[in-house]
Amino acid sequence: MNKWVFYCFLTLGIAWRFFHFGEAIDDPHGWRQSETANYIYDFAVNGIDLLHPSVCWLGNHKTLLLEFPLPEAIVAVLYQWFGESHIWGRLIFYLFFLGSLYYFYRLIALISNQFIAQTASLVYLFMPLSLFYSRALQVDFTALFFCNMMTVFFIQNMRNGNRVHFILGIVAAALAFLIKIPYAFAYSVFLIFIILQEKRYAFVWKNWYWLVIPPALFAIWQWYSYQTNAAAPDWEYIIGYRKFTDNSAWYFGDLNHRLDINNWIILRDRFYDEILGVSGLLLFTIGLIRSILKRQYIFLVWFLATVLYALIFFNLNRNHNYYQIPFIPILAVFIAFGFDAFRSLLGKINPTIIASFLLVLFAYESLQYSENNYYIIQHNFNEVGQHVQSRTAQEDLVIFNYYDLDSKCPLFLYQARRNGWQLLSWGLTPTHISRLKNEEGAAYFACIRDQPWDGDVGEYLSQFQMEEIDLNASDQHLYFYDLNAFVVENE
Repeated sequence: MNKWVFYCFLTLGIAWRFFHFGEAIDDPHGWRQSETANYIYDFAVNGIDLLHPSVCWLGNHKTLLLEFPLPEAIVAVLYQWFGESHIWGRLIFYLFFLGSLYYFYRLIALISNQFIAQTASLVYLFMPLSLFYSRALQVDFTALFFCNMMTVFFIQNMRNGNRVHFILGIVAAALAFLIKIPYAFAYSVFLIFIILQEKRYAFVWKNWYWLVIPPALFAIWQWYSYQTNAAAPDWEYIIGYRKFTDNSAWYFGDLNHRLDINNWIILRDRFYDEILGVSGLLLFTIGLIRSILKRQYIFLVWFLATVLYALIFFNLNRNHNYYQIPFIPILAVFIAFGFDAFRSLLGKINPTIIASFLLVLFAYESLQYSENNYYIIQHNFNEVGQHVQSRTAQEDLVIFNYYDLDSKCPLFLYQARRNGWQLLSWGLTPTHISRLKNEEGAAYFACIRDQPWDGDVGEYLSQFQMEEIDLNASDQHLYFYDLNAFVVENE
């Protein structure tokens, strides 16, 4: 590929993200981003403790372990130095994305050729999921950074024996396993095939005691996470609440999930809309056929390993589009093979013109989809959070209620920078509120509704002083109850 074409598209793709580097958390999956943002905020305010990250919906208990919170800790340092701003978070996560792109380029250059490496990197840069999540407050591209880095340095060590490369590979592998083991699993299968294909058996038997470190660290982290999460309060009366000690159903799902055609339709639509598009689907199909004809088994195995990852962690892939991010690298490679096929078929035309035209087509389609479907700011959450924050102290525990938002939802609580609980409207009774007030120290009840609660809940709440606040972002109201201030009846 002409270097000027490559650098032109590379610059455009890198710069485009800065149009969406605002302060507000946006959708899709503002929920997950708010969870990450709360880890960062708590680290910045209360000190960085990688073993005790905090969520906002567990009252004063706070601690919940999910992925290893290394990137959140890095952002928290910037918060402490320069002040709280989501832009610092976007910057750090974006740098991890650019690092993942760099190591992806190096990986493809190691196992293919320069044209495929350059073209696949540009496709990787412009895919819709990549455009959004590369600057979102999420760890997925951080995990992909360590996966790509791990693979590059292990392959280099296999080929040149450089011990520094092996050490860097082990460090990257350990962090990949700790941050997102499902992604590391797919890359591990891919690496095993490379070892077998290139007959690098010595790499394993000389280093086996080092190679067990990443999975061993993950096992220790899982054990510690179980012990820590098991210490969460027994709030069985809160509808939807659970301790994060057995997540197997959430990760894997069951056979019925895999037999439900609607779930496959969801995944099909995501791959078409959020990764490939019309032009990408055409190029991917051609590239897949070309790789089979050219016996590019290494990429076919990588693809099958990623499919296996999705089949194993099916429920994650069904529920969240960002779990399709591991498909971005390998699909970008097949699309690059599609570019190469067009170069061969249209040999009489300048290959730079062909590549530029196809890149413009793919980038335009991806940017159009992203601009029309992503970067959605939920002003309602921001406005409610600001109202509650201005009416409460930092140590106050707040109960939020907004229709059927789950008890594990951080959206309102994080925007208010307060800890507390989120209660479902379905099944809500005075007992839920009174127990959190009397046993856990809840100070306020904030519900967002068309009108105040009636029935038993309304009667219970009527004893407390209430402020009704009109919301500009919606036609609803914030009914804000002070659970420590009782209504004084006139005699």
